[in-house]
Amino acid sequence: MKIKITFYFFLILLFVGAYINFNVFNSYIAQRKILSNFNSNKYEEIVFEKFKRINLNFPNLNVTAMPMKELLARYYHIFGDSQKALSLLNNGKSANPNWHLNEYFKSIIFYDLKVKDSATHFAREAFYKLPGNIAHYEMYMKTLRRNNNVNELIKAFKYARKKRPFHYKAFLANTYGLDYDFQSKIFIDSIVKISRYFNDDEIQNLVDFHLYGKENSLEAFKNLKIADNYFKEKNHVESIKYYQKAINLNPDILSAYENILVQKLIIKNVTQQDVDLSNKLIELREKYNSLTGKEYFVKANLLFELDKVVNKKSICDLIQLSVNLGYKPSLKFKIEFCN
Repeated sequence: MKIKITFYFFLILLFVGAYINFNVFNSYIAQRKILSNFNSNKYEEIVFEKFKRINLNFPNLNVTAMPMKELLARYYHIFGDSQKALSLLNNGKSANPNWHLNEYFKSIIFYDLKVKDSATHFAREAFYKLPGNIAHYEMYMKTLRRNNNVNELIKAFKYARKKRPFHYKAFLANTYGLDYDFQSKIFIDSIVKISRYFNDDEIQNLVDFHLYGKENSLEAFKNLKIADNYFKEKNHVESIKYYQKAINLNPDILSAYENILVQKLIIKNVTQQDVDLSNKLIELREKYNSLTGKEYFVKANLLFELDKVVNKKSICDLIQLSVNLGYKPSLKFKIEFCN
């Protein structure tokens, strides 16, 4: 009798172990796709259908310690069942409360449902409990922008633990075009100024939105692309016209200045206004610490075209500055004209 009880006990343990292992194995197979969807922010319905059939308790965390219940709730929301998603998020304690994904996903749902107060509440909770998480930070910024809460946007930016480019990016993306008081303007202007020195095209676009407005900046970019195409086709007259349009909308597009001047040299139609434009280009490159030597070389060539005898000293001074910055074509120019 005792042997039978022991046998059945071990048999039950075997079945329980097999059941758990089977569920864990199935979960880990599915998790590869689930994690891939989450990281790319592209959710596939076929993955969702498989996810719904997984036992969320074995295991209740994925291989990166993200709670499975919260991840499934994200899928339900993405595929249109926000009530089911909220029901999952409200059902019991999170398997990993330290990551605050429960609050984060709730803020996304309420943001999409346009329930402003709840969206801001949960986004604030997720951010202040885990301020180093960029997703929480960006979500909180979005809710504050919707509410035009500039003071809290500034406070959250200051509170963020790691002031890396992505913090500036999120801050800039959510503060342009808002109404703010003089004190806030001083702070935002200082951030815009600092952000000019990041070597990041997306940040530069956001800085332009602040300085010149989103519509003007996008229109300037559109004209820039048209000008670039004309340049490639060697239609210099049209190219110059569209570069000038871009500059009129956004005076900080350095490549537009340079390409106008290069084309003026190509078509040999140089005026004193072009020299003035080259001075503006040099001024901007100095301002943004982006001197390459080419700007001095271009100005020297403009002066050469206007009057190489009268302007010889100025030309050779500019060429020397270009040589000092390592711009190679300037060395040949120096040997042939200045020595």
